[in-house]
Amino acid sequence: NPERRYPVVYGLDADVGFASATEVSRFLALAGEMPEVIVVGIGYGADLATWRKRRVADLTPISVEDQPGSGQAARFLDFLERELIPLIERRYRTAPNRTLWGYSHGGLFGTYALFHRPGLFQNYILGSPSYGWAEGAAFQWPAAMGKTGPLPAGVVFTSVGTAESERMIANWRAFWDAVEQARVPGLEVTRGEIDETHAGGWPHAMVKGVKAVFPVR
Repeated sequence: NPERRYPVVYGLDADVGFASATEVSRFLALAGEMPEVIVVGIGYGADLATWRKRRVADLTPISVEDQPGSGQAARFLDFLERELIPLIERRYRTAPNRTLWGYSHGGLFGTYALFHRPGLFQNYILGSPSYGWAEGAAFQWPAAMGKTGPLPAGVVFTSVGTAESERMIANWRAFWDAVEQARVPGLEVTRGEIDETHAGGWPHAMVKGVKAVFPVR
């Protein structure tokens, strides 16, 4: 529709997830269960071994010794803010409503963006975030809210699979319990526990996530 502008969903791990993300969005929009959106897949166009290596570098905020090249999330976030988002907003009819979608390491990166670059995105879909990375360094972020910069704001859907590891589930619950206890004004969080494994939770998190951040009024 040339008279309309559209919200944008920025999806990480597009090498393996872009087709699913677009079809979920298309089908739900056709059913009237979410608005039409522009889906932007962020990937590498490379073989799976390269994808695994580069995603670990880009999506993790802290370097760990046994993962050479890791810990470049700040640089990757700069790329989104300074290069990718301006390019998309010049080229397409976008509405001022950006959603960041990430799963596993992507969920960790999305959480990093929420706390370290508030306002860059308005919505976040954070599936099975890997909060155990770097011995749980992400747990420092809720404790630092308001001390190191603006408070995070936005609409968040986050989920974990009930068939994932006990550590993954415990970390996820503890992290969002800490955020909830902080009672941050302007931050709306919906949590979901999905009856699935880590791999199987991906499409469920996407469906539940877009419906949560784009409620049909």
